[in-house]
Parts: sequence; structure tokens; C-alpha cells
Amino acid sequence: MSSCKNSMFGGKRRRSTKRSTRRRSTRRRGGATVVGAPVAASAIPKNAPVTGGKRRRTAKKANKWSEFVKKVYHQGKKENKDYSFGDALKEASRLKKAGKMHV
Repeated sequence: MSSCKNSMFGGKRRRSTKRSTRRRSTRRRGGATVVGAPVAASAIPKNAPVTGGKRRRTAKKANKWSEFVKKVYHQGKKENKDYSFGDALKEASRLKKAGKMHV
């Protein structure tokens, strides 16, 4: 039997001495802050006004190209059940080059 330091037969597992090169961020992440409040959370008055906080991200509006590709895809899917989105992208690209891109 071989003598392996990390074996499951009672060998002691060594911890790496190499430190992580990635630095941890010391910046505080989003969250509501109280106006004029000290840093300690226990010292915040209950009726203190709250400002800021995490913002919700709104969805981006679809651009003309993606709308056009979607339209080509749905038309192709009606005609052929095996029609794929990749086929629609290729066809839409050809139509755009020909100047027939209408949303």
C-alpha cells in the first residue's frame, strides 16, 4: 500500500500555504441608508427617514433587428415546424442586405 498524505486511510490533509491572489472588496454594496445615522445599526432611530437602497433594473426595449428576426422566425415556423432560430437569423441577414427589412 502506498503512503499518500491525502489518502482516505487516515492520512493528514495538508492546507495550502499559498494565499489567494484575489482581493476582497472593502466597498459596501447597495442597501438603504438612513439620513444622519451613525454607522452602528443598533443606534438607528426607528422613525428615521430612509433614502437610497437597491435599484431595480428595468428591461431593455427590444431593438429593430431583434424584432425583425422574431417576425421572420414566426413566419418560418408557421410554414415549417422544423424551422430553427438560426435559420431565421440567416434569412433575416439576407433580407437586411437586400434592403427588405421591415418591422
